[in-house]
Amino acid sequence: MKTRPTSRRQRGFSLIELLTVVAVIGIIAAIAVPNLGNINSASQAAMNQRNAQSIVNTYHSGLAMGIVWTGTDRNEKIDAVIAGQTVPTGVFAGQTAKAQGIVGELLTGVYPYIGTDTGGHLLYDKSGGQSAN
Repeated sequence: MKTRPTSRRQRGFSLIELLTVVAVIGIIAAIAVPNLGNINSASQAAMNQRNAQSIVNTYHSGLAMGIVWTGTDRNEKIDAVIAGQTVPTGVFAGQTAKAQGIVGELLTGVYPYIGTDTGGHLLYDKSGGQSAN
């Protein structure tokens, strides 16, 4: 009877191969995880800029429709735009100008992007260089 020669062929991966794969995954994770924090802060800044633009655009649209915004300083005017005001007279009488979708917790990061010009009107500052007060 003829016997078949046995093969010592190994199946699976060696310990060195597995450790190499784990090390590569660890290096990739070490590079990727800190960048996730940067992405979050960048998206927060973009949202604040978008909200600031919305407030300033609503403010100027209201001025064009005939609204005299209440408030003597920038923060009071921002609050008035968020609360909304109705046009008293003219072609747009009865229409309300109001910044939509901006609530208290989203408002805090908006202030640095809104300033005032020499006439006291709100303006958008893309650099975010305005003080929060």
